[in-house]
Amino acid sequence: MLTNKTIDIVLPWVNPLDKEWQSEFIAYKRLAGDKSDNRFRDAGTLPYWFKLIRKNTQFNYRIVLIVASESQLPKWLNKSDPDLRIVYHTEFIPKHELPTFSSNVINCYIPFISDLNEHYILFNDDIFMVRPTTITDWFLRDLPKFHIEHRKFPRKSDCVWDLNIANSQLIINTLFNAQLFIVPEHAALPHKRSIDLFVWSKIGRTLQSIQSNSKFRYYKNVTDWLFSMFYVASGNYIPADSISTYYNKSTIGVPTTKLVCYNDTELITDYEQYVHNLHSTLSQILSM
Repeated sequence: MLTNKTIDIVLPWVNPLDKEWQSEFIAYKRLAGDKSDNRFRDAGTLPYWFKLIRKNTQFNYRIVLIVASESQLPKWLNKSDPDLRIVYHTEFIPKHELPTFSSNVINCYIPFISDLNEHYILFNDDIFMVRPTTITDWFLRDLPKFHIEHRKFPRKSDCVWDLNIANSQLIINTLFNAQLFIVPEHAALPHKRSIDLFVWSKIGRTLQSIQSNSKFRYYKNVTDWLFSMFYVASGNYIPADSISTYYNKSTIGVPTTKLVCYNDTELITDYEQYVHNLHSTLSQILSM
């Protein structure tokens, strides 16, 4: 039973205003990979993210905030918060991969964080907990519970993200000698650390080779969705209806679901107006 156990809510985060980070980013910017503005800009919504987690998480939790270094931490953050653990890249990512600006690299190495709880939920800072969630929204019978999108896969695209998904699916299909079409929902995803480490024990050399020296998202990479694909292919998950709503354009709203993803994409044409709308919407959600 998971009722009394602590679930880690894991959030990798980047502060693009950090001068140390900016200096490293400029030093490596000439290298190949996805360096689009919307990949790194910050809408200033992290305080809302924290407040909504604290308001709507109805189970024992700990926030695990992942940043590159101490200079990344926002000044308003209470570092002594007992429900917060701060983890730096140097604590779990191999030294030869650092610095890295790739979420693919960062997220795939998360299972190696020392003392990470067995059950954890991987968030992005654009995914917010809109309404109360219980442990059974994330895990059931000790297994991750999530929704699989029903769409044709792989879809033809030159988008780095779509290529990373296709690469991940190919590895899983090779591992299981199968022809599967598994696309996890673009939302927060539950994980079991022991299974993630088992995946590393099976295909770790492949993962290290594919991700190696990728300072930015690169078309040859895989995404952390590979672990969710493994859960599905191996039968170690519980199918579920979606609890999340996804927005990727300037027009956003307050969803009726428990989660929402306000994804910053190239489809957002007026970024300043979008940020204004986003803050207004999140304030409305927080007051519900």
